[in-house]
Amino acid sequence: MAIDLKDLLGEYLLEVNPNNESNEPYRQVPTSDLDNKVVAIYFSAHWCGPCQHLTPILAKHYKEVQS
Repeated sequence: MAIDLKDLLGEYLLEVNPNNESNEPYRQVPTSDLDNKVVAIYFSAHWCGPCQHLTPILAKHYKEVQS
């Protein structure tokens, strides 16, 4: 069963603005840009011990996958 990300996340998302000429650090992108892509959503809390351990590990693997 596929989840409609627009229903879950809203019509637009914020993305780090890749345009270094702009003073805006983020830009709005339509949620539909995620159609037919794999999406992982991770929530954590600063007070959660296991989250404090897992978040840096996930960030490291994310960077490896992106390169």
